Amino acid sequence: MKPLLNDIALFVEVVNAGNFTQAAARLEMPASTLSRRVAALEKHIGFKLLNRTTRRVETTAEGQAYYQRC
Repeated sequence: MKPLLNDIALFVEVVNAGNFTQAAARLEMPASTLSRRVAALEKHIGFKLLNRTTRRVETTAEGQAYYQRC
């Protein structure tokens, strides 16, 4: 299965917003759903896009390169 363009767009929105909460509010969806969709995208492409902590979300080096290509 190819990654859905929608999931890629969700990842881009998280990076633009800087965190899942703000991105979820902009997208009008639960943050938990958004997090699961990005995690599924990461699993599908085979590498981690984001480093998550309770306070921050940062792109990995691979995530930054992926974001720039998006």
